[in-house]
Amino acid sequence: MMRKVSFVVLATLVAACGGSVEQDSSAGGGGGSGGAGAFGGGGAGGGSGGGGMGGAAGFGGGVAGGGMGGIAGAAGAVGCGRTYDTLEVTIEPSIGESGPACSMSAPVQWQATGRVAKTSKNVFVLDTCPPNADCMPMFATVSVSAKDLELWVPENAFVSVKYALSPAWGDCTSQISVKNVPSWGGEQNPVSASGRLYFAGTDGQIDNSDAPLAITEVPLGCPIGGTGCGGQPPDDFKLVFNVGPGDPGTHVGMGESKTVMAPEPLQVHNLRSFVSGACDDYWNWAWWAAWVPTSNGTK
Repeated sequence: MMRKVSFVVLATLVAACGGSVEQDSSAGGGGGSGGAGAFGGGGAGGGSGGGGMGGAAGFGGGVAGGGMGGIAGAAGAVGCGRTYDTLEVTIEPSIGESGPACSMSAPVQWQATGRVAKTSKNVFVLDTCPPNADCMPMFATVSVSAKDLELWVPENAFVSVKYALSPAWGDCTSQISVKNVPSWGGEQNPVSASGRLYFAGTDGQIDNSDAPLAITEVPLGCPIGGTGCGGQPPDDFKLVFNVGPGDPGTHVGMGESKTVMAPEPLQVHNLRSFVSGACDDYWNWAWWAAWVPTSNGTK
């Protein structure tokens, strides 16, 4: 959750929460039992079909088979189930400087461009002394932690890092981006001349202004109950990642990872996306997107 500053394309036609759906292509298949509202198809004969109809208590299917597969009911809560994962970022600037920290009085931004002097999974060290400047190395260590994340920023790449914290109710929301820069300090980037995105992520909010992605939330209609506290009704959501015109979007449920092309491959992951309905609890959104190195190298 954003409380730590140191920071489903829907599964096709599945049963609603609590219900079950049968798909039987053989004769005499039994019907599925319904829970929250899943509908089975009609059978070829001898009854209402292999799928059965889900209702308040559920009805069994016909004895004779060939029923069509069921589909989720209109009120079905496909993909319900929450995750509570967080994105945590730690930045340790050069000696004598303090790292960015949440402030309740104003937004905080940290930005630096430099050469990746050292790299390992989810951690890289940035030398911010430009090649054309007469200065000693000035190192800043950037560490990112999130479920299922494997971030690799190529050594010697020139990158720009932007990290922002915005005050929220009792804490801060955050966003971060790590982008390749074609040249820096009068020198060409030795790794790549592209403007590729190596990493982007948020915690406590959906939008990230530095990511080449449009992200929208889609409610799942989960039987959460309650009326909320003045904001969105309580529900679970999937996130839809869109890379531009003509893209139908990639639907990602909580706890899922998928790959999008933006234009290079990015793995995207939905850490959490729900509305609890509690008062002043509007920050249950988090995701990350990480560059996927190609088999022929990093260029």
